Amino acid sequence: MTFDQFSELMGRWAPVVVGGLFLVVGVVMAIRATRLAVASRNWPSVPGRILKSLVTTEQPPTQVGEFRPDVFVAKIEYEYVVAGERHTGTNISVGGDLHTSNRQRAEDAVATYGVGDAVDVFYDPSKPSRAGLVHDAPGIGVMLAVAGVGTVVLIVSVVRAMG
Repeated sequence: MTFDQFSELMGRWAPVVVGGLFLVVGVVMAIRATRLAVASRNWPSVPGRILKSLVTTEQPPTQVGEFRPDVFVAKIEYEYVVAGERHTGTNISVGGDLHTSNRQRAEDAVATYGVGDAVDVFYDPSKPSRAGLVHDAPGIGVMLAVAGVGTVVLIVSVVRAMG
């Protein structure tokens, strides 16, 4: 195979590989987050207390001339005790933190958990440091969007490569 033939082959099939990777990564991430959220429904709970509750702003990295909206993060920190051992948690949901481009959504989440408030903390009995305040998987929409983009890129790339 010559270099030109190899270049043509890669130019034709590289998008198929990239689309396939996006699809697989998105689906795997969504499955893992969903499994964790479902498993957490059987986790025991203990009383906890909110230590910190605030919204932070993150600016995603950009290239020159590129605009990306700010990302607002609901930062909650709480403490709880399992079997006499004190733990500190930061996840609102067992699936992770709330990252959103909607500031009001982050502020609403923070308003739910005021500093000093008593809360129920659900924890993984096999790993008590893994905990959350609710049984859901935030960001699953993003994971499914990644899988959707991968699917579209994969389909378009396969059609182009075949034709």
